[in-house]
Amino acid sequence: GGTTGGATNCGGATGGTSVAIGTPYPLSCDSNSQNMGISFPAAGSYLIAIDAANPAALQLTVEKVPVDVPVFVRGLGGDWSDGPQNQMSYLGSGVFSIDKVIAAGANEFKIASSDWATVDCGGGSAGNDVTVGAPLALVCGVSGSPNLRIAPASGGTYRFRFTLQDAASGELLVTGP
Repeated sequence: GGTTGGATNCGGATGGTSVAIGTPYPLSCDSNSQNMGISFPAAGSYLIAIDAANPAALQLTVEKVPVDVPVFVRGLGGDWSDGPQNQMSYLGSGVFSIDKVIAAGANEFKIASSDWATVDCGGGSAGNDVTVGAPLALVCGVSGSPNLRIAPASGGTYRFRFTLQDAASGELLVTGP
């Protein structure tokens, strides 16, 4: 691709092109790439991601983050805090993820924001027992929803992948060691 002082210069194939929120935009990475425009429909947090699965055909996607506050796994090992060690990363398409070291045995937890109001997801009609490797439907936004429970047979690093489907529901998949 094109470079400016050694850095790759990617942009639109033609001048005046505009990136649409939520739609992949093909990037041109050569000496003729042009500036791109974008209009944000509302204030808030946005994820700007480059898909480099095919380095010869990079794609830019801009999407609104579904909630404008951090989301946490709260309660594992008795740590109910909203500290950085419990903060999930937003990956795009409503998906949040974190890798957590947990001990074998029973743990209770929830997926929640700092205020316990913007995001508060727990057990719903599908129950509240998390089975490693099996997705579990969660209820969100219901005060007093049951804590989630996980009791892995062995300790280790587990990946907690939470998909916020809408204000009232989500899905959790825990995988690990």
